[in-house]
Amino acid sequence: MQFQKTPAFDADFRRLSPAEQQLFKDAARAFSDACDRYDVEPGLGFPRKFRVKRVQNAHGVFEMTWSFSGPDG
Repeated sequence: MQFQKTPAFDADFRRLSPAEQQLFKDAARAFSDACDRYDVEPGLGFPRKFRVKRVQNAHGVFEMTWSFSGPDG
C-alpha cells in the first residue's frame, strides 16, 4: 500500500506521545499488511478490527468506519 503524508499529518503525529506514536505505527503496519494480503487473496477479506467493507456497486472501492470514542479512535 502506498501513502503520502501531509504537513498536517506530521504536525498531528508529533503531538502524540511516544506510546501513541508506536500504537499508530503498529496499526498502520498491520493495516498495510492486510491490504497486501487482500491484493494477493481477494476472498480473504480484511481483519474485523479494521472495519473495512466493500461499497456496493462500486468495484474496488472500500469504506472504513472510525470511532472517536473508545479505544480505537
